[in-house]
Amino acid sequence: MSEAPALEASASDEGCATIHAVRIEMAAVVELHVCARPGAGSAGFDDQARSMYGHFASEMRSQGASPRDVVAEKIFLGEVGAQAPALAAIRREFYGGVERGTLLPAVTYVQLPPARPGQLCEVQALVLCAADGTALSSSNPEGLPGGALCRVVQTDGLRHVFLANVIGGFGGDGLDFSSQASSMFRNAEAALARQGLSFRDVARTWIYVADIRRDYAALNRARRRFLSERGILPPPASTGIGGAPHPADRACGLDLRAIAGKGRRRVVPFGAPTMNEAPSYGSDFSRGIRVDLEGRSILYVSGTASIDAGGRVVHPGDIEGQADRTLRNIEALLSGQGAGYADVVSAVTYLKRPEYLEVFRSTAARRGFPARIPNTLCLADICRPHWLCEMEATAVLV
Repeated sequence: MSEAPALEASASDEGCATIHAVRIEMAAVVELHVCARPGAGSAGFDDQARSMYGHFASEMRSQGASPRDVVAEKIFLGEVGAQAPALAAIRREFYGGVERGTLLPAVTYVQLPPARPGQLCEVQALVLCAADGTALSSSNPEGLPGGALCRVVQTDGLRHVFLANVIGGFGGDGLDFSSQASSMFRNAEAALARQGLSFRDVARTWIYVADIRRDYAALNRARRRFLSERGILPPPASTGIGGAPHPADRACGLDLRAIAGKGRRRVVPFGAPTMNEAPSYGSDFSRGIRVDLEGRSILYVSGTASIDAGGRVVHPGDIEGQADRTLRNIEALLSGQGAGYADVVSAVTYLKRPEYLEVFRSTAARRGFPARIPNTLCLADICRPHWLCEMEATAVLV
């Protein structure tokens, strides 16, 4: 690994930019992490969504990429039930229709309203293309269980599986939360099996829970049962956050990233001395997972909050103190792997209240978190009632 990663970050206007992007150039693959927002002056939802995808399209052209190179999308919405249908039509224009054979990303619509006042939508995307400008070997598997959407990309003898929007059961089935959660994990397992992978190949999960205060304990029980029955240790890195999935009648949804194949791959969990390990309080995820691949290492930092080495909430009721401790914990996780903020390629920040936005941004600036990094700041309920903010990050060492 070189000491100076070949990362190039850009932003059209730091702080309130419509686009933030990080470009990673490797010998055979170019990787782009992109965050797109509506431009100033966009009014209703349709106008904002078209503006957002217009900025996204312009960035893709400037980077020499095309929509078919987008492998994963996460779309943050204020009202997922009402806005997802309109957004689907706008996305069809961006991706050139839905004709058979059109490659599409694994996409998640989730009710996590952007924290900036008046903003109704935001998208984060991962783009992968060959360094010579040609398309990578890629496919959209069909017939997946649980409403799942999948993109499989093959590089360097490895299969990268991006699985999104896995739910449990189906609309009107009457399943309670525990049954939905158990079904969700089984559906994810079945979708992976169709690609010749298992849950042991999963490095990172994101779990969205419509009512996290009520159902987080039940989620942890379902996850622990699922992982323990399969002997999966260490558990993947993860974020579990309050956010309604799509369709809106489901109580939880799951995204994941898995990697398998004959190429070089090493997966190692990591933690930090400033925090305890999550399984000690019944939540089965690793604080971080490092995936060493040919040419780069990916650091998946789980959802991280204001917690100390004893597992206690630090600075209850104090958003500035909690923001500072959250960032300190993330810094400790990264530094333990020889990384820092210069290596971060994307992040998501979850705030309990909109008035916390400027406090978090100013605290992040004081601690040196770069404003140019794709970082969606959204509103969400968090798994512990005394936590006011949470942050996740992905870093890359090349």
